[in-house]
Amino acid sequence: MVLPAGRKALDVQGRRRRQPVWTALSELFLDTELTEADLRRIARVLDASGYPDTTLRKILHRELAPFLLGNLFTVAGVWNGFDEAWVCEQAERYARRPPTGGALRAWLSARTLGAAWRGLQGWRASQC
Repeated sequence: MVLPAGRKALDVQGRRRRQPVWTALSELFLDTELTEADLRRIARVLDASGYPDTTLRKILHRELAPFLLGNLFTVAGVWNGFDEAWVCEQAERYARRPPTGGALRAWLSARTLGAAWRGLQGWRASQC
């Protein structure tokens, strides 16, 4: 498979490390309000991944938002959870793509997910 310059396919170890992060962060795109317990659980997954915040934000906005963000704007969006295998398959596809000129999507993603991200950061900081 030929990938764009500067992008490389995730190896098996990279996929295994990212899968729980993809699955946990996908919950931010569900059409439901997350509880404090949900945020704590997601924060624990993010901490266990060992990824720095900058990488976690890239995963959220570049690998998940492109295909999950629309769920938050659908009248009858998914609210009980996405299929984990589907999320991981789609996220891996977006992980291989170069960042696109989705400035509007990036802005919308940041605006829509900002409060949830700040909530996660609060829980992560309190665990230190």
